Amino acid sequence: MDLRERIVASVDAGESQVGTAKRFCVSRGSRTGSIAPVVPRPAYKIVAVHRRKMATLVRQQPDITLEELRVALHLTCTPQAIHYAFKSMGLPFKKRRFALKKPSESTCA
Repeated sequence: MDLRERIVASVDAGESQVGTAKRFCVSRGSRTGSIAPVVPRPAYKIVAVHRRKMATLVRQQPDITLEELRVALHLTCTPQAIHYAFKSMGLPFKKRRFALKKPSESTCA
């Protein structure tokens, strides 16, 4: 915290951001708008139990969305995390819940 306060004081005293960054050996782009350290978010893990349940749910309901899976499994992760789990498991997934058929896919004669 002391280093952060010295950096802010240096810029407030008139030194350029580039000069301050070089002097304190920090990235100029490391600003977040606050001098408080950023607390890392916890990593959400989709464990083997979740993966088995996901595979079962997809077999039972092939058009289930990632958000519906997240809710059904009571996961606190993002739908993107479920997407990556699907990808690593080799499971198919739908990008959109509803899709229009292309004219070339018409079943009418």
